[in-house]
Amino acid sequence: MSLRSSSARALVLLAALAARAAGADEPPPIALLSALDTEAGPLLSAIARPETIAVRGIPCVTGMVGDRRVVVVATGVGKVNAAMTTTLVVERFAPAAVVFTGIAGALDLELQPGDVVVAERLVQHDLVNHTEAGPVLRSVRSPSSGLRGPIALEADPALLADAREAALGLEFLRAPDATRAPRVRFGTIATGDTFVSSAARRAQVRDDTGGRAVEMEGAAVAQVCRELGVPFLVVRGLSDRAAGDARVEARRNLGVAARNAAAVALAVVRRLATEPTRATAPLSGDTPARP
Repeated sequence: MSLRSSSARALVLLAALAARAAGADEPPPIALLSALDTEAGPLLSAIARPETIAVRGIPCVTGMVGDRRVVVVATGVGKVNAAMTTTLVVERFAPAAVVFTGIAGALDLELQPGDVVVAERLVQHDLVNHTEAGPVLRSVRSPSSGLRGPIALEADPALLADAREAALGLEFLRAPDATRAPRVRFGTIATGDTFVSSAARRAQVRDDTGGRAVEMEGAAVAQVCRELGVPFLVVRGLSDRAAGDARVEARRNLGVAARNAAAVALAVVRRLATEPTRATAPLSGDTPARP
């Protein structure tokens, strides 16, 4: 391990020790992040005894979900905002895990607004080398270790197992124009600093990444968490089909999509509060939602 890597891990350890001292024997909180206030709203509605702490001017609401303390924060839209806010939250609160929840567009043509996609892995679809043959996905080197990171950032296996179990017992809201009950699917989520509202671009992102959904923050959060050694999970409710009318669809379905994603995230938190040990689960395949 390099000196830079050791220093980064030491900072996280010091933050964890400070948080532990401040909270006595209480376990570290779970950080629940969303890009928008409207996406964070269902999370805030679920917490008891909320208190607001400003971190560099960013409101962070702490409270309880069942017996587990959480901190709910709106990061702002885009990869830079998400990465900055995630770093501040990790340094200030030393969370046991980070769960990012919000809306996304569907890349998988079988999916509809109201469905939920849980990321097994995340890929930055706009982090590429532009070659004569076209764009090629790439990764970047860690600022602490100097080692090149993976293109696909894998979610925490234990949190994925919790999500699979939690999804089995949930009921979801149905989007206005959906033709069936919402479903929960697991797979790759693509992240980029672009709002995809083009069928052609949707197809390209799907072909490049193998993604089932596309959004603007998840892989940035995943990269920060991987760098700082914090388990992470990304849960997205689908608000649109990422085609020409995506903005209209997203506005119409935002509330339903945000609440369905938040339902999965909160169910994971409740499992973490009640089950000290978690069963393992496969990292691929689909979990049906209750109709």
